[in-house]
Amino acid sequence: DIIEKYRSTASQLYDFKTNDGVQHKIWKIQKSKEIQDIITYFKKINNAYIADGHHRMASSLTNLENLKNQQCLAYIVPKIQLKTYPFHRVLFSELASNQVLKKIRKLHQINKIKNPKLNSKSIQFYINQTWYRMSKQTTQINNELLVNQLLQHILKPVFNIRSERTNKNIRFIPGTQPLKS
Repeated sequence: DIIEKYRSTASQLYDFKTNDGVQHKIWKIQKSKEIQDIITYFKKINNAYIADGHHRMASSLTNLENLKNQQCLAYIVPKIQLKTYPFHRVLFSELASNQVLKKIRKLHQINKIKNPKLNSKSIQFYINQTWYRMSKQTTQINNELLVNQLLQHILKPVFNIRSERTNKNIRFIPGTQPLKS
């Protein structure tokens, strides 16, 4: 593994834990041969999926288009070593909770669940001190990201929310924070 190879020989610059408890370690590779080996390794990769930071990469490309030596800082890891966290949404609404459930039930089949399932492929939500899950029929019919499904199947039709990013009634909670019932 190329990461392990250089992690053991490079000098570690940083080793710290952020306020949310995530450990970060950074190593510096300075030897020209090692840098060239890494460049050669990555030139063999035909495609890479940018899971996060794709807007940053696009703006970097735009800003660097006229430069001779286009470079952009990136952190690339194998999927097996990557841990992704969700962003939960807290929605504040003037609708009564029984009205919300009634509207959702008109559109989708929902089931009560004891607790939310991590990495679920279904939309899960908490209302009236009860957890619910939308039936898998929606996700099977519509093979799109859950965040898009949430907007299309719940936020727009039930709450008339067109953009969760600009709506003042939505607050985001990072997945590194535990959910409180």
